Amino acid sequence: EAIKTAADVARRSLARFFATLVTTETMPTAELGVRRKNQDSPSKANSDEKEAGTNLPAVVPSAVGNEVPSPLATKDTLSMLYHPVSNGWVGFAIEPSGVITMKRLPRFPEDTLLSKNAGPVRKDLAAALLTPFADSIARFQRLRFSGPTKLMRLPFEALPWKDGLLADVASVRYGFDAPMTIAETTCKGAPRALVVTNPLGDLAGAESSGAGTRKTLLSLGWSVDGLEGAAATREAVLTALQDPCTTLFHYDGHARFEGRDGLRAALMLRDNALTVSDLLSLERVPQAIVLLGCATAKDEGLGLAQAFLQRGAREVLATTEDVDDSLSFRIAERLYNGAPAANVGPPDLGIALRTAMKSVKSVGSGADDPSRFRVLTR
Repeated sequence: EAIKTAADVARRSLARFFATLVTTETMPTAELGVRRKNQDSPSKANSDEKEAGTNLPAVVPSAVGNEVPSPLATKDTLSMLYHPVSNGWVGFAIEPSGVITMKRLPRFPEDTLLSKNAGPVRKDLAAALLTPFADSIARFQRLRFSGPTKLMRLPFEALPWKDGLLADVASVRYGFDAPMTIAETTCKGAPRALVVTNPLGDLAGAESSGAGTRKTLLSLGWSVDGLEGAAATREAVLTALQDPCTTLFHYDGHARFEGRDGLRAALMLRDNALTVSDLLSLERVPQAIVLLGCATAKDEGLGLAQAFLQRGAREVLATTEDVDDSLSFRIAERLYNGAPAANVGPPDLGIALRTAMKSVKSVGSGADDPSRFRVLTR
């Protein structure tokens, strides 16, 4: 009886250990193998485990004996997780059903992760990071990528795939690990969109796109709080952001990434800046955030997009580096085309960005590079 009790305790401890690894997106240097929620085909699961080089059970039981669904897997989204191990990398494809497939990746040129070369370098990266999971990717139109910072700086949507780019077949998001710290309050009115454009009055593209953005959102049933130019004050924006009915925040103006670890990063408003510290002190924030300023998703510390996610936003469309006003205009004027009605909920920003990017034909370079736009999600 004592041996049986000890075995049960060990089993539960092992289950909690592996569940925690998946939850925190941290993987050991040992390979975890393939974990399957569905045991209908045990022989297939066993063959997959042998391929991965492990003898782990196909299903990791929880402390109470139930199967543990992956917290990384969200509805209709294939989550891709990468992690370095001894002598290379491993990747995981995590499906909403709980199926997790692991592959040891072919070697790839890590020193070229940020290369703008759309030729052989990008092809090598696609072959190593995407091709091993081709079957899984083919079944999903939404992809979420997570991994070490140096790898997540790679614009996955711009990798060559099939006869075009990955963005041609799926909308792409980048994972950000943040706890839900805000209790969502109830809206007693119509869903509201806060649209802040050109606060400093010197961006022609932002000024031109603002009217079109407001018109499109109104046609979708949103109650639009438009703050443009002199009306875009810090107090007005803070008040509107914390309104329980504001579920979409669209900002098109100047932004800065400053200070140690980005702690002085800010959105520029007419009279004062809205800083990371301001965002972290808000009572609540909208679920969907669009930040078309420069470097709003820069990852050298805690940036603006990351602060919104940390405070409770569901997803943020932002930029990794400086962007040109004319490029932001081209993105903004098409961003909400095809978005659902307001009563359905905030738009899926991954799909919205993919829709907008289809009309931005040029690859661009520097501040005119469209791959600098990305969607970060919880």
